[in-house]
Parts: sequence; structure tokens; C-alpha cells
Amino acid sequence: MISPSDLIAKLENNSKNNRYKERINALKQDGFDTSIIEEGINDVNKVLDQKNGKSFVVYGEPQSGKTEFMIALTCQLLDKGFKTIFVLVNDNTELESQNFYRFINAQQLDPAPKKESHYIGLPTNQLKRDTKRVIFCRKNKNLMENLITNSRFFTDRVVIDDEADYATPDSNINKKDKDPTKINEKVSQLVQLDNGGVYIGVTATPGRLDLNNTLLNKSEDWVFLRSHSNYKGREFFFPTDKKSIQGKYILKTLREDYDDPIYLRKAALRFLLRTIFINKGKPQKIPYSMLIHTAGKTHDHEEDKKIIDDLLHKLDIKDTKTINELIKTAEELFTDSVLVEETILDVLKSIGQSQVLIINSNKKYDRDNVLHACEPAVLFTFAIGGNIVSRGLTFKNLLSFFFSRNVKSKMTQNTYIQRARMFGNRPYAEHFELCVPKSIFENWGNVFEDHELSLIFAKSGDLAHVQGKTNRAADAASVDKENVLVENRETAVGSIFDLNDELENNFLSYKGDLSPVDFIEQLIDMGLLQEENFPSYLRQYINHKSPDGIKDQHLLFTTDSDNLKCIYRGSNTSYWDDELLKRTRGGLIQSIIKGRSNLISKKHFIFPVKSIDGTRGRFIYRSELGQTILKNLK
Repeated sequence: MISPSDLIAKLENNSKNNRYKERINALKQDGFDTSIIEEGINDVNKVLDQKNGKSFVVYGEPQSGKTEFMIALTCQLLDKGFKTIFVLVNDNTELESQNFYRFINAQQLDPAPKKESHYIGLPTNQLKRDTKRVIFCRKNKNLMENLITNSRFFTDRVVIDDEADYATPDSNINKKDKDPTKINEKVSQLVQLDNGGVYIGVTATPGRLDLNNTLLNKSEDWVFLRSHSNYKGREFFFPTDKKSIQGKYILKTLREDYDDPIYLRKAALRFLLRTIFINKGKPQKIPYSMLIHTAGKTHDHEEDKKIIDDLLHKLDIKDTKTINELIKTAEELFTDSVLVEETILDVLKSIGQSQVLIINSNKKYDRDNVLHACEPAVLFTFAIGGNIVSRGLTFKNLLSFFFSRNVKSKMTQNTYIQRARMFGNRPYAEHFELCVPKSIFENWGNVFEDHELSLIFAKSGDLAHVQGKTNRAADAASVDKENVLVENRETAVGSIFDLNDELENNFLSYKGDLSPVDFIEQLIDMGLLQEENFPSYLRQYINHKSPDGIKDQHLLFTTDSDNLKCIYRGSNTSYWDDELLKRTRGGLIQSIIKGRSNLISKKHFIFPVKSIDGTRGRFIYRSELGQTILKNLK
């Protein structure tokens, strides 16, 4: 007779940690390219095993498949011996359900994930059980407080924080008389960094986490995921050359009076026509959606819904004036008269297959709307929403995006990058329409350019953040002002260096045959300067922002009493700080280039200066681009 103890022993001997391998194999069998996930997991393992990293970020572009990576990461962490994996999501039940559904359907994930509510009321002997757990929890103060209490016996912890830059950073960091914000405090209590816990933030916008020093994450440990080959992201929707958009997708830029309802009506008519057009000849029509994001208030969403409801109603009752609008729009889209008539008739025949959903309310029926909006089952699906649209939701078969959500001041990078819901897998991209005011589109593009430049710095191992006239790297309350240096238009950069005769002679021998950046890198290669004297992130920034190469950069010198080129000496100006080697009121470069017409077109000025005794030197840098650079010194 088989004894229970024999069965238990045999079970323990046969148990293997193969979750991750099995997950990868299952994805491959489904035709999934797992190389991106495997590369990312390898990088995470290096951080955990070789760098002993305890708090870091995994970056992936918006809508690029980070959830699938998190599932594989959870499998790998369990295989590595971690026992408690907390998966934190935004405080939105729809977002939680969308992610939880994906996790619970991953059969290789053993144990199956449970929500935090599962542990409420469990007897202590079950909570003390030494076992592995995967726990989902929204970033909600009350839910997290309960989880902290119920998980007090759980060990070997990892927190995977989805959309980590949202809610987790401490917005009270500059208020010394206040405690950390509640979610920041609860995440810290949950992960227990001081007790061996590990924090892994996952986001498409990591800048706020660095500038806030959230949970002491180390930017040098950050992991960067590649995007899949079918991904349509920043380069596709916001290319450097705007002319290249033609043929990729349809960009409709609105005038500044874009609040006129006629623009939304016309966009909706184009959506109806294109949905029919791309389904032409298919035995089974594919439902598509139009996302409308004009404001954050529910009242405004209801007004947008009235516009769409009225349009659909008039098409349904065959209102002549509205059909004339449809005819005119179809003639603008298609040149073939037969195609115009067939498409219009199909729209009118199918107009009953439409639904209009508001997805920004806490009402129970609107929670179902999120699922129907993200995975449309009705041919013409209109989704109207605000803040929920900006975080985490993945919209399948999104064919049109009407976006006019503006701000009174500057765009905050993490918010507007997250609002790019058109990113993702769009095989029908040539028919996709982005309808947006011209000014918002241009400023939105600047957000992505500055953000991407910051990522270039991060990947080089020297993270800095770029912000411009129309955008900011993070909201002011989250920037750790005590440890973040803001390098303004003219600023002293890099560390002070010893200025010996050899180095000074090399400076003065500069002929302009190399760009200033290349010249400085040559001095570094020669050992006359060190990397920290002119940081690599700044050299990369200058090169990236020099479309005309050497013509955009200028290495600035002055002349002595004999009209010979020389390095500027601090004794020649008022307000000079000879310890820091800079003018405390700034404006030094401006005073020197003033009136020099040959320098008007320059975008970057690099100005070596020296101490009064001539033994020490440093660089002053001035940008004519209106941008500033933020550097975390902690």
C-alpha cells in the first residue's frame, strides 16, 4: 500500500522549477517571437545576480507588450526561488481585470495568481504557510494596508510595479515636514527593501522615477526591452521628417478652433467609411474602434457622446442632410464613383451595428464598456474617455483616434507619452487616422523627441533628462530638488580639471577641423581630460541636436591684450566665483558672443574657462535651443 509520506517525498523529488522555460516554449508553439522576452529576462538576471540590484526599472515602449514580459518575469522569479510576487496595478478595476485575466490564463504560472482580497480573513496558520504566492493588488491605500497586514509572514518578496511612474513616486519629497505620499509609503512597506526585498518598476515613462529617486531605484541597473517587429511607435507616428508620414498613416490636423463639433462629426464619418472599406470583400467583417479623447471630465464625455449618438441616429433614419455629408466625405476619400456609392450604401445598411461607449466612469455598466472598447465586437465601436485612456489600456483594432486633450501650461512627458494609444500592432496602419490639432501634434512630437533623447542617455549609462519650451520631464512636485541639478540655458558642466601647459596648448591649437565634441573626445582619448570633465550624456545631446554637424557647434575662446587667442580667465568679469569657476549671475557666454554675426546660426557654445591663477579649468555650456537638462546627482 502506498503511504502518504512516500507520495509526498516522490512529489518533492520530482518537483522542478521550469515555469519560465515552459512559458517560453508555449509562446513559441503559438508562433510568438520570444526573443525580446528572453533578452529582457537575461538582463534582469544580470541585475539580480551580478549587480545585486534591489530596485530598478524595466522600460518598454507604450503598447509594446510589457504584460507578456511581466508574466514571463513572474515565472522566472518563482523559478529563482522568490516566494512572494506582488503585482501592483493602477487603482482602476478595469485595468486590473485586463491584466489579471492575462496572468490567470498563463497555465505555466504556478501558483495561479490571486487578488489581495483572497487573503482577507484567512486563519493565521494559512498565512504562515511557507509557500509560493503571486498576488495582484491595485495601488489603493486601503487595499494595500490590508495586504501589508495579511502578508506579514510572507518572505522572499518581489514587487512588480506596473505603470510604476504613476502613483508610486513620492510627491511630498520636497516637503520636509510631511510624510511620503500614501502609495509610496505602502509600496515601500510591501517590498521591504531593507529586508532583502526587490522592487521592479515596469513602465514606458521611467523619467519620473529617476527624478523622484523613487524607492532608491538605480538608473544604471535599468533594463530596456526591444519592441517587436510589427510595432508602430514614435518613429512611425512622430518621424523627424513630417513629410514621411504620407503613405504610412493618415494625419488630419485640426485648426485651433477644434472645439467645433463639426470636426468630430467629420472624423466619425471617415471612420465609418474606412471601416467598411477595409472590410470590403471579407466574408466576416472585422469590428474596429474610434477612440475619442477630448477632455478629462465626465460631462465633456457625455457631450461628445451626444454628438456621435446624433450622427448615428440621423444616418439610421436616413436624414437627407446627413447623408449628403456622408456622400461629400466619401468623395474626399475615394476617387472611384462606384466605390463611393457601394461604400456609402454599406455604411447605411450596417449603421445599426454600432455602439457608443463612455469608459471613464466608475459606474458598474461602464466597467464592461472598457472591455468592449478595448476588444470591439460591434462593427462600429466608438469609445469616449479621459484619464483611463491615458494609462495601460490596450486598444485592439483601433482605427481612428480623435485627440484634442490639451493643457494650459507645459505637457508633462509621462502623461502625454502614455496618451499615445495609437501605438502598438497596427497591420492596417495605412488606413489609421490620427485627428489632432496641429499645435498639439507638434508639441506632442517634441515630448517624444526629448523623452527619447533621455533614453539614449540612460542606455549609455549616463542618464539625464531633457525638457523643452513646451514640455517638462516630470511634474515639479515629484522632482527631488535637493538631488537634481537643472542645467539651464547657460551652465557650468562637468567637473573642474587641472589645467597644465600641455592641455592649454592643445586647446589653443584647435583649428575647427573637428567638431568641438569630437575635439573634446580626442582630448579624453589622449588622457588630457576625463569623462567626468564633459559628461557623455551632454556630448550625445549636442551631437543629436546638431543636424548640420560641426556647423551647429562652436568652441569659444577670447583674446588677450595682444589680440591672441586665449582661454577666458575668471578675473575678467564681475560676480566671478573662482572656486566653482563660473559667473554666479550667468550670462558670460552671451556677453562674449553679443554682436558677433558669424555666430548667429550656432546652436551650441562650449566655453573653456580657467581660474584666476590659471591652474584649474572647466567648461561652460550654452544651448540656443530653449531646452534644459535635468541630472540626478544622488
